[in-house]
Amino acid sequence: MNPKEKIKELALSFSNISSEDENDTGPVGYLIGAMYCLQKAIDLGHKDGLLIEDDDNYRLELQEVAKKVAENNDPREVWGTRKRNDKMQGVWLAGCYFNMAMQKIDAVRERIGIEAKKNRDLELVYNDVNCLKHHDPQIDPTRKKKGLLPGRTATIDNVIGAIKFLREHFQRKGVLG
Repeated sequence: MNPKEKIKELALSFSNISSEDENDTGPVGYLIGAMYCLQKAIDLGHKDGLLIEDDDNYRLELQEVAKKVAENNDPREVWGTRKRNDKMQGVWLAGCYFNMAMQKIDAVRERIGIEAKKNRDLELVYNDVNCLKHHDPQIDPTRKKKGLLPGRTATIDNVIGAIKFLREHFQRKGVLG
């Protein structure tokens, strides 16, 4: 099953939410948002493991993205500067959606009090998000650069796996059928 089919199946399993309690609907809404962001990242051609090869080229790419945003235009038209991007347009926007998916997942994990180490996929998402938030070499000392893009380890499949793991929490609570 390809990632889009996995997300579709996963999203359908969230469509039977039964709780009206905002302590359930809020986090479930975040996970639905994470699935949407992941779909958009895939639609835009997100590739696992794209790395910034040259910080100056990336700076120029960001300048172009900022101009598009300032003009209220779609930043998907900007050419990417990552290693192995195959002259891809929209690489920044694809990465933006992917990062938002991970941030939403980690926010839910923290909100419901689940330790990241309980699941390998969840731990990879947690590590990537927190390396950006804290710029902390203690989180993953093997990373040479501590930003989110350089050395990102979570893949599309890891993000899907993390959502599945969190879904189980809501299924056990009876929030999802």
